[in-house]
Amino acid sequence: MKQLSQLVFIFLFVSCNSKADAIDNLTAPETFAFQLINKDNGENLFTNKILDSKKINVKNLDSGEIVKHSFVSQNNLDLIVLENVGRESETVNYSINVDDESIFELHLDAILTKEENSDYEYQNIEITNKESNLDKTSGVYKVFVAME
Repeated sequence: MKQLSQLVFIFLFVSCNSKADAIDNLTAPETFAFQLINKDNGENLFTNKILDSKKINVKNLDSGEIVKHSFVSQNNLDLIVLENVGRESETVNYSINVDDESIFELHLDAILTKEENSDYEYQNIEITNKESNLDKTSGVYKVFVAME
């Protein structure tokens, strides 16, 4: 029994002290959150029911695949949320659509840094087809949509 305990201790000691692959220390990629705001009156287009959150889809413009997203309606936040953007080093080109109409596009370069403290770096973040701004306090992008 004593030998078994020693073996377990040695195994744990070696496992815990071995130099881990940098990818093991990776933090999760950034979450991107968007509110669609009526350009004329400043109201959230989902909160006031002008747009239907069930009709949102996000499309990868390079592959044509649908991108997983979520919608946060709690406390009338009404946010479109994209998680794990740029899980690998890549150029991201997404179209955010409601009722099959492109509302805006998200373009960025995601760079995975494989150093001791691995992290994600985002460059050239651009929202096209609509005016937008980033609320630096909340991290939410407000995308301004002109309603006709």
